[in-house]
Amino acid sequence: MSSLRDKACIVGVGHTAYRRDGTESATDLGLQLEAAHAAIVDAGLSAGEIDGLICPINGGMAEDFIANLGLTHVRYAVTSHTGGAASVAA
Repeated sequence: MSSLRDKACIVGVGHTAYRRDGTESATDLGLQLEAAHAAIVDAGLSAGEIDGLICPINGGMAEDFIANLGLTHVRYAVTSHTGGAASVAA
């Protein structure tokens, strides 16, 4: 098996439930955390296995994600100030 060191890969996908009626209020950060947690679960990872994080500016900073998701081994974290292109910047 080859090493993943110095390589990037997308290993999980997460999303929030579709909401149309407006009865449930959620913050941008809350929705992003919900989707991020789902992606971690989808990838079969634990929070302690994540070592890098790139976050969009709307909602929260990288530190908000680290604290709220319980990420304990992050070596690289940045908040991308590119608006809707944050995933492209990653």
